[in-house]
Amino acid sequence: MDNARAVRRILHEAGEGALGTLFPDGAPYVSLVTVATSPDGMPTFLLSRLALHTRNLHADPRASLLLRGSDAASPLEGTRVSLPGLIEPVDDPAIRQRFLARHPDATLFCDFADFGFYRLVPTSAHIISGFGRIADIEASAFLGATGG
Repeated sequence: MDNARAVRRILHEAGEGALGTLFPDGAPYVSLVTVATSPDGMPTFLLSRLALHTRNLHADPRASLLLRGSDAASPLEGTRVSLPGLIEPVDDPAIRQRFLARHPDATLFCDFADFGFYRLVPTSAHIISGFGRIADIEASAFLGATGG
C-alpha cells in the first residue's frame, strides 16, 4: 500500500489519538482525544474549553496528532502516523454529523456550552510502517474526499 493511502486509511479508521499541544511557556503537553474526519479527510475533534489541550490551542494553534493503525499486535511493528499542523474551531454541520456518527456517546455532551468542534489542518504526515519503513509526505497527497 502506498504511503498516502496508508495515511488515509489510518485517518478513517482511528477513533482516538494522542494530541500534542504547547503550554504558553513552550512546554509540550500530550493528551488522549477522540478523532473523526471531515469530508476532506482532516482530523476532527470535539473538545472542551475547560481542557488543558484546548486552552493551549487557543493560545497557540500549533499541534501534532499521533494515530496508530490496527495492522499489528505490537504497537512498534504496526503503521502509525504523526500529523503536524494547526487546529482551528469549526462550525460545520457535516463535521458535527460525521463526528457524532463515529462517536455516538458524544451526543450526551456535545451541546454543552464549553464544547466545540475543531479540525487539524495538517501540513504533512510522518508515517512509519514498520522497522525502517519511514516517509514524510505533503498533506496534499492524502487529503481529499474520504467517503463515509
